[in-house]
Amino acid sequence: MRGQAQHGVLPDETHDEAARLDFVTSLKVHVLTDLGPGNKKAFEARGAKAFKQAQGHAPKSPRDVARVMRKDPFWQTWSSLNRSGQELMWEGLGERTGRQRDAIAARVKATAAQKTKGTLRLDPSLEIPRYNSEIHIHCQPGGYHVELAEDDIFAGALYDVGAYQYGMGGQGPMTDDVGVTVGAYFRENMPGFKPARILDMGCGVGHQTLGLADAFPKAEIHAFDLGAPMVRYAHARAESLGKTVHFSQQNAEKTDYPDESFDLITSMILFHETSQKAIPNIINECYRLLKPGGYMVHGDVPEFNKYWPDPYDQFQRDWTTHFNAEPFRSKMREMDMPALAREAGFRSESIVEDLVPSAFGKAGYSRTNLYGKTHAYGMKWWVLLAQK
Repeated sequence: MRGQAQHGVLPDETHDEAARLDFVTSLKVHVLTDLGPGNKKAFEARGAKAFKQAQGHAPKSPRDVARVMRKDPFWQTWSSLNRSGQELMWEGLGERTGRQRDAIAARVKATAAQKTKGTLRLDPSLEIPRYNSEIHIHCQPGGYHVELAEDDIFAGALYDVGAYQYGMGGQGPMTDDVGVTVGAYFRENMPGFKPARILDMGCGVGHQTLGLADAFPKAEIHAFDLGAPMVRYAHARAESLGKTVHFSQQNAEKTDYPDESFDLITSMILFHETSQKAIPNIINECYRLLKPGGYMVHGDVPEFNKYWPDPYDQFQRDWTTHFNAEPFRSKMREMDMPALAREAGFRSESIVEDLVPSAFGKAGYSRTNLYGKTHAYGMKWWVLLAQK
């Protein structure tokens, strides 16, 4: 795919497949950047007035905004096109990945048969929690855990190309912006911190893990995810790129590592894909696994309500919750994460919650989007950091 960094197990693409995805990208860009602003105009011109006329006051919550906007023909059209773009993306990527699934699986298996630098541990008995097993996050067909064949890697290969396409190249050629940003944050704010052992929770196919590995090249890196197809693929991907990571199949709520095993524990873009009940368990597990003086840092989408107090903005950010198979996203935005860290045992004075600019943007990184426009990347990531 145009702009995505190549590695030994990446699905290739034909000319027609590339053209098909170029159309999908153009559609999504048109919907988000050209049509998207029209929703606010429709709200101000029709929705807000209709709500006030019916209720006697302006909308006070995203639910108030939803009561009028979900009936608005412009918003309905925009929403339908936005969802259609997502489904078309997965259809194209699914057919592309599916036609070469066996060939990719063979490359993954060949990598595993070699004397690799990293390791891979699978747990066939692991119970997949319902917040993962019952939901195809981001509408990815089959979700992150489904196995279609023995030693399957389809979910991992599909996620690799899907994450890059979904972000339209915005996280860089390696799709590792959050990992790079977290590493840069430590270098700038704690230059003396040199973790010997690092754990990345909910690693997916290792996009962010490898960004973190580059930031701490001397550290021993461990990473895990719930889905066996994800970590099988992640291990082969890392090996093909010459990176040493010890992957395993585990649940972040309860792992098999001994107490005080790590100097740094991270998760990146995990919280918004897990449940409100699971997040406190994950933070508690971080506290158990950290050595005294060690840090946990979680990075995720910067959409917490405290940063977006306007009811209309909150309503628009709820779109992915209701129409993109991310049902936990809205509830996550309402949670008091520092309070959960304190309850887990982390010292109040060590807890930092902030919006951190993308390391790419701070370095003046300029990217060419999949739709051909070059501009500075100004993304900010939400970060929760605490020291044991």
